[in-house]
Amino acid sequence: MPHAPMHNPHGHDMVISRTALTIAVSMAAFALVVATASVFFGLKTDVLKGTPVIAERVLTFEEFPGGVVRIQDPETQANVALLEEDESGFVRNVLRGFAYQRRLQNVPATEPYRLERYDHRRIAMVDVATGVRYNLYGHGQRNMAAFQPLVPTE
Repeated sequence: MPHAPMHNPHGHDMVISRTALTIAVSMAAFALVVATASVFFGLKTDVLKGTPVIAERVLTFEEFPGGVVRIQDPETQANVALLEEDESGFVRNVLRGFAYQRRLQNVPATEPYRLERYDHRRIAMVDVATGVRYNLYGHGQRNMAAFQPLVPTE
């Protein structure tokens, strides 16, 4: 079996089998893929499951060239917010994650989303058409702050 020598700080060369090294790297890569998929496709256990929704709001999101995002109330067509390019980065990234699922299920981009507020200012975004839920609080307060003003506090 071929071996890859490694330098040991004690002055001795360590020998690690290429097979063992390949298995270790493959396991790490697999774990990373599973963790990423769980976040983007809702495969992980929902830590908000069973937690009561304090407030919710149904909205539509429309992206324009240049990074501008218009957010509207789908019932009244009233503009809720217009996010300029410098303030819409995280919102656009979340929408791209949902867009992939929508393309797979042939759901139009114009279908609404539901923002749900939970205890401790936690927010989840739910694609009403596909049922995919994305917990926004896992990305830190700064990113979640982009969605805070869109959901009533009670």
